[in-house]
Amino acid sequence: MIKKVLIAIALVALLGVTVQAQVTTNTDSGGFVKFDSQTAFQPQKIEVWWPYEITYKPIPICCIPVKIEIGMYAELFDCANKKILLKQVDCASISKGTGDFPCYFGCTNIDLRANFQACLGTTLTKALVGGKNIIDQWSAAFAAPTAPFKGTPLVGPYDVIPGDGAWYTTAVCVKAWSADIFYAQAGCEVGPVGFVCITVKPCVGPGPGTPICP
Repeated sequence: MIKKVLIAIALVALLGVTVQAQVTTNTDSGGFVKFDSQTAFQPQKIEVWWPYEITYKPIPICCIPVKIEIGMYAELFDCANKKILLKQVDCASISKGTGDFPCYFGCTNIDLRANFQACLGTTLTKALVGGKNIIDQWSAAFAAPTAPFKGTPLVGPYDVIPGDGAWYTTAVCVKAWSADIFYAQAGCEVGPVGFVCITVKPCVGPGPGTPICP
C-alpha cells in the first residue's frame, strides 16, 4: 500500500514538469494575429508554449490609442521680479490738465505665452504708505515693449497673445495723477503704492466647449 502511494506521487511530479499546452489567439475576423512592436499587427497564426512550471506569457491582442483633452494654459515669465517705477511727467504727456498735477508714468515689459488666443486685462489695487494713499487717480494699459525682449515683441494689438505656445513680449504701463506726494520722502523709491494684476481670458471666438480642433 505504501509503495503504490509513492508511485502515484512520482507520476504527478513528472507530469508537472513535462506536460505543456499549445494555445492560439483569435481575432473577431476569424484570423489569427501576432503582435510585432516594430511593424504593427500582421495576420498570422501564433503558437505559444506555456510550461506549467513558469509564469504564463502575456499576449497582446488589442492596442487602444490614448488621447488627452488639453485645458487652457497661460504663463507670465518672472512675475515675482517685475515692478513699475512711476516717474513724474508733464501732465499733458498723459493727456491730463494742470488741475491733475502732479502726474506720473511708468512701464515694464512682460513676457507671456499661452496655448489659446489670450486677451489681456488689468486690475488695480491701491496700497497704503504710512497709512495714506499716495495715488489718487490712476489707470493701466498695454503698450509697445522696449528692448531687450525675451519673446517676439507684439506690434499691436498689445493685449492679445497668439495661442501658439511661443513667448511674446508686451508692456504694461501705469498713469497716475493728482498724486498726494507730501507723505513720502523726496528722491526715494516709495511703495508699493499699489498693485497692477494682469488678467487673462480667451479672446472672442468659439463658445465654451466648441474649440476649433485639427
